[in-house]
Formats: sequence, C-alpha cells, structure tokens
Amino acid sequence: MKAIRSPERINSSDIIFLAGPIQGTWNWQESVIESLKDLESSFVIASPRRQKIDRKNFTDVTYNEQVDWETEYLRRAKIIVFWLAKETKHDCKRAYAQTTRFELAEWKLKYESNMTKFDLIVGIEPGFSGERYIRRRFEQDSPSTFICDSLESVINFIKTRITLKEVQKLSKRSASRIDAHIEAIEQAHRDAANSTLQFGEKKFPEFKI
Repeated sequence: MKAIRSPERINSSDIIFLAGPIQGTWNWQESVIESLKDLESSFVIASPRRQKIDRKNFTDVTYNEQVDWETEYLRRAKIIVFWLAKETKHDCKRAYAQTTRFELAEWKLKYESNMTKFDLIVGIEPGFSGERYIRRRFEQDSPSTFICDSLESVINFIKTRITLKEVQKLSKRSASRIDAHIEAIEQAHRDAANSTLQFGEKKFPEFKI
C-alpha cells in the first residue's frame, strides 16, 4: 500500500488519513504505515507527519501549507483514523494534542450527522489526557463507534474497512457491468421490435390473378 507524508501529494480518491498527535509523542504514524505497507490495495495512507521538519524555521508559509494539506486530505479521505497517542514529551508552551482535539470534535460531528461519507476509526492509548471524557461523549452521541485500546487493534480495523471498501467497489463494478449488459439486451429487443414495426408498415404492391 502506498503512503504519502505532508506536503507530498497524490491523485487518488481512496485516501486513509492518519489523524492524531504529532508534537509531543512518538512516531505512531510510521508504525501504521510500516504495518500496512505489504497490503495490496488501491488505498493510499496520508500522514500529516513530515519526514523532516525544522521547528526553528517553521514559518507562517510552512504552517499554512501544513494546515491546508491536512484539511484537504481529511476532506478527501474515505477512512479517517484517529489514534490518540499519549504524551511522551511535555511542552509547557503548547497544549498537548490541541489540533487533534479540534479535528476529532469536527469530524465526529460530521460522521454523526452523515454530512460526508467516510468511515471513522478511533483509538485511545491508555494515559491520553481527557480519555474518560472522550469515551463518554462517544457513548452518548455515537454508541456504535467502537473505540480501540491499542494501535494493533486500530490497524486491524483499518484492514477490515479496506477489505469492505474493496468488496463494495467490486460489487458496484459487477452491478454496473450487469446493468450495461441488461441495457444492451433491452436495446437489442427494442431495435428488433422497431424493425418489425417498420417492416409491417410497408405497403407492397398488390398482385392480381
């Protein structure tokens, strides 16, 4: 399976977006990519974590590019994965996972209101701050959403969703081929019927004996 990292781009409608903390935690995004790299699929993983980043030279231009990239690929995604990794390195100048919490609320609401068609996978690493509140809100608003307790479980959910999506695509293609075949047969019948009517309407000379 292919993967891109911000700000890389790809022309594909089958996107899996990896949403979750980047700053202050371990590189869980690469663990997901590594676990799925041998899976044959048309889906592409989009990771917002850049392979190389210089925080000292992270200008406003770079910041806007990052936010715009994340927004675009979130909107294009057919599967959005939230892994709420716990904090491993504290930064007193920044609230941990501040962007992730905003995005989770935004896409949770869109998922519940069915505003856009996408699958939502959520996992919370034990020790993530605010875990109890997030779990309770999902229980209240989206009880059908299962929350994973481990990254391994999240990866297994991703594999399952990919399989379902691939099956759905094959079913649609088969249905389209069947519909096209039926239409061709019906058109052939219509053409044959029209030919018969035209033949029947022709006037032939009368033969007198």
